[in-house]
Amino acid sequence: DLFPRVDTYIANSQLCRERIKRYYGRDAQVIHPPVETHRFGPGDAGDSLLVVSEIVRHKRLHVALAAAGGARAPIRVVGSGPDHLALSSAYPEAEFLGRASDEDLAQLYASARAVLVPSVEEFGITAVEAQAAGRPVIAAAAGGALETPIDGQTGRLAIPDDVESFARAIEDIDALDFDPARAVQNAERFSVASFERRLSAAVSRALEADRTSPPVGE
Repeated sequence: DLFPRVDTYIANSQLCRERIKRYYGRDAQVIHPPVETHRFGPGDAGDSLLVVSEIVRHKRLHVALAAAGGARAPIRVVGSGPDHLALSSAYPEAEFLGRASDEDLAQLYASARAVLVPSVEEFGITAVEAQAAGRPVIAAAAGGALETPIDGQTGRLAIPDDVESFARAIEDIDALDFDPARAVQNAERFSVASFERRLSAAVSRALEADRTSPPVGE
């Protein structure tokens, strides 16, 4: 045990839990980060796909943009970053909107055909926000996306970094038996209130375990 004085580890996802186990040799409870789900709600879905992300290489936006092109689907990108010029030049058919206000972002989510998350995230708040807005998610089948959307119900999981897999998921999304209310319900698992309840319970358990543990050396 590299850190014997640490009583309790809490991870924000299963991926983080696995890393704690691998590097520290300790188990951890998963408590997902709080998402302000109350900021979002369903609206009238449109034709455009949506990506909400910093425009940097490791976010793999090129996968989403190329897949949308392959599926002949319009796509919007919310965010900014150093790769903006290169990607906007490489994919002129995409609409780059820059940063959006909280109000505009809520409307963009609600009006999206689907929200794409091509990056491998430790947790991935975007996927939860999209579901809170009643929209399906198309995400890389890795990291936090294995825990947030429900594949086949509130979204589709695609092979990471596989443009064709993402394109197929885009083409199939309209045939999904998708219920916006189910997506909203699923998103509530990650609400601020849920986080507060789980964290409070975890802290209480840790304090109780410390109180009842015998002193070191006994």
